Amino acid sequence: MYLVDYHVHTNCTRDATGTVDDYCKRAQELGLKEIAFTNHLILPKFESIPGFEKSEIPNISIKLDEISEYYQKIGKARKQFDIQIKFGMEIDYFEDYEKEIEKIINSYPFDFILGSAHFIEGYVIGDPNGAHEFFKGRDIFQTYRQYFLKLKRAIESRLFDVMAHPDIIRKYAVQYADIPFKRYRDQVEEVVKALVKNKVGIELNTYGYIHPVHDSYPSIEFLKICKDFGVKMVTIGSDAHSPSNLGLELEKGIKKLKSAGYDKITLFNQREARELSII
Repeated sequence: MYLVDYHVHTNCTRDATGTVDDYCKRAQELGLKEIAFTNHLILPKFESIPGFEKSEIPNISIKLDEISEYYQKIGKARKQFDIQIKFGMEIDYFEDYEKEIEKIINSYPFDFILGSAHFIEGYVIGDPNGAHEFFKGRDIFQTYRQYFLKLKRAIESRLFDVMAHPDIIRKYAVQYADIPFKRYRDQVEEVVKALVKNKVGIELNTYGYIHPVHDSYPSIEFLKICKDFGVKMVTIGSDAHSPSNLGLELEKGIKKLKSAGYDKITLFNQREARELSII
């Protein structure tokens, strides 16, 4: 099988370890044919983020003056390793920063741009401390609504090729309330309609298998709606933040995609999509 991992973070940011070369070596050991580096880019300059020390805040994101160096490291690795290496970014969506995001995207020869929504009301919902501060005392169902509305706006911006971990709200919300899919199905359907209308893809993210939710992002129910409504582009990634997690449960993720009715995944080169059969 031509296994790929389209969501990989390096030590450019505080939340990850391992260099570009470390990941490429590990990819060769695992027999991966293609990987996409997608370091975090978060533009707003937060005065404080609940759950984080102030000194940590600048290091959550790659710095703008480090992007060129990041690209150069990938260029060197392409000459050294016998695998396909893609230059990407995972960019958090903020409505007030659309023009800035677009300018950055257009300034570099990216292969692949992931969009994500980690922040609600300044809280990092994907971090255990930030999630605790955000979810405690709230109507968890309403937090789902907040999240999916932001995700829909991100899709409608048309800035991104694919939306990362599209139901990441589940990561820690499950520890506060068990919200059955049928309760927020209508919200998911609105998100999926936006994906189709704006020709944006979806990611099958396998990192959730080792999170409290013990499942991929998105869920099988979400994936089936994507398939039924006509979402064509689907990537797969481990969201690795260390070389040891590279390729995490990719084959399990492929099986889930097949069970949802998909027989292809999407690969990117210079932001042009192509399909790869998984049959």
